[in-house]
Amino acid sequence: MRIGNSRTRWTATGATAAALAILVGACSSTSAQGPSSPAPTSSAKSSATSSPAPACSAGSAPTLNGARTAYSTATDLESTHALVGQVGQPTLSTMPSGVAGWDLAGVAVNVQVRTNGSFAVAPASFALISPAGQRCAQPATNPLGGAFAIMQADQSHPGSGEVAFLVPHGADLSGYSVMYTEQAGGKVASAQWTADAPTPSSTAAAGCDGKKSTYDAGKVTSKPFGSAQRTRSGAGSLELDPQAPVMRDLPPGDQQPRDVDGVEIKVTVKAEGSVGFVERGQFQLVDSHGMVCRYSPLGSTGETLSSDLVPAGTEKTYTVIFWLPRGSAMNSWQLLYVKDPTGRTVSAAWSGRTVPTASAPSTTTTTTAGQPTKG
Repeated sequence: MRIGNSRTRWTATGATAAALAILVGACSSTSAQGPSSPAPTSSAKSSATSSPAPACSAGSAPTLNGARTAYSTATDLESTHALVGQVGQPTLSTMPSGVAGWDLAGVAVNVQVRTNGSFAVAPASFALISPAGQRCAQPATNPLGGAFAIMQADQSHPGSGEVAFLVPHGADLSGYSVMYTEQAGGKVASAQWTADAPTPSSTAAAGCDGKKSTYDAGKVTSKPFGSAQRTRSGAGSLELDPQAPVMRDLPPGDQQPRDVDGVEIKVTVKAEGSVGFVERGQFQLVDSHGMVCRYSPLGSTGETLSSDLVPAGTEKTYTVIFWLPRGSAMNSWQLLYVKDPTGRTVSAAWSGRTVPTASAPSTTTTTTAGQPTKG
């Protein structure tokens, strides 16, 4: 039985309302200059003429823990790489701000979940930073069409909206940047978007985006895909015969991210001497750079292996699917088999290149047990 991930991750704490109140307070000093203020005297006018123009001053910019990226480029928003987001370049709104000397600027926001879990994102997690390195305050009420109080997203429901900021009247926003903090109003940012940051090329993310492989394959000799290898399994043995990887277009859905392609491998398993046990976590794919390819423990579309018992003297064929970031250029792989899915010792390995791309996800079905117990 596959058990879903019921964890809920909150990028905004219970202090969301407090953070918003702080931001409202940050712009309260400018509200005294609004339309409701009495008309200044001639001497006051002279003083106002010589006073400096308004400037964003809602606090210093957060410290960036990461690299800058270009506007409209998706980037990680938190350390587990599960939540990604992108923002558009800030634009001035024609709607009145209600605060004399200040205009409204809008920032379009999009977030999506790569794997499993739910996330809540508050407007106060986004900060508009002036060229002087100061935060721009958010208005007490966001009048823009895409306003949101809390944006919720999970693997099947991305989130989108627009965050409003107060900027000096007529400001040139080309030199402003947008930062994201996991904690609303936090001091450390996990992402920053700017107009002058480089735009990543389609090959910048070449290869798989998992961690560097730490699997120990020193005691095995890697064979070509399509070569059967035998390993001991309890009182008997398993003969494993994986075919060369095939690229698959994965359809939108809650079983995989929207920004990946599938790397599909069919594996035939034959049990000899006794019943054989096989499960998804025993198979790991490593690219030619030594990076482990991610996959869904709950199964991607077209995948047919969770865990199963193979009767003695019979064989079954399963489909396993790994993820490759869309746009990556990679076609050389190594498939690893580990008897203990929680261990790092490799019992068999296969290597080779990808065969021509297939047009649709596999529809291969097998008889699969629920979750048999080892032994």
